[in-house]
Amino acid sequence: MASNENNDEKPNLRPTKRIAAGG
Repeated sequence: MASNENNDEKPNLRPTKRIAAGG
């Protein structure tokens, strides 16, 4: 769960991960 929040903090670093989490 905490990982999800971390992704939002640095979406620029890994935009792919942000999409996977949102999708």
